[in-house]
Amino acid sequence: MSTRIGADERAYGMGLAGLAVAWLATTGMAFVAIRRKNITQHKQWMTRSYVVTFAFVTFRLVDDMMRGAKLMPDEQLDAFLAWSCWAVPLLFTELIIQSREVFRKRA
Repeated sequence: MSTRIGADERAYGMGLAGLAVAWLATTGMAFVAIRRKNITQHKQWMTRSYVVTFAFVTFRLVDDMMRGAKLMPDEQLDAFLAWSCWAVPLLFTELIIQSREVFRKRA
């Protein structure tokens, strides 16, 4: 039995580590914002935190669909989903949050 860790396992582990860092960062920033009574920033950071927290649900839903479609080997799928289950939704959330600021009408 080999004890070497393959690239897929490292990518999976790094994806989960990235998820942990993203969750700590978004939740930490929300906490700091509310302590400073910056309600708008707090709401934005909490939205990001919810998206990252929901990554496990996203992982399960997409995992079931993609395994059924047999789009890639299971090990590669796990590594892919460990990153994409939180990074992709967070990207779209950020686009929505920032677009509100960019396209907001000036008084």
